Amino acid sequence: MHGHTPIYHLLKPMNNRLVIGQSGEERAALFLQEQGYEIVQKNYRHQKFEIDIIALKQNVLHFVEVKTRQHKMFGEPIEAITREKIQHIKQAANEFLHTTTIPFVGIQFDAIGIVMKTPTQEEEFVFMEDIF
Repeated sequence: MHGHTPIYHLLKPMNNRLVIGQSGEERAALFLQEQGYEIVQKNYRHQKFEIDIIALKQNVLHFVEVKTRQHKMFGEPIEAITREKIQHIKQAANEFLHTTTIPFVGIQFDAIGIVMKTPTQEEEFVFMEDIF
């Protein structure tokens, strides 16, 4: 097997921010399901834009942005949603609405902010509905 690079040399360690974000999105999806939402899709992508969670409740489609942080040193997680990010979410939502076959009567943009649990702090979870 001369000349072949073992596979473990090709694998990169996962980005810690990515792991935290994925964990937060999973936690947010579970929360929404507990609240009676049906998860339609996670990580919906249109071009370079992404919607973390698309959910349905009472025939209303919810486009949910999830922000997860390890601490609040730089503010609340939801405060990290910029005007530019909102525009990107709206563009992706518009594309989803033009291609979906799911019947709906309305749409709403929501956000979930999560500060992860640590040995010295409890998990903080903020759900804000109809934020933009």
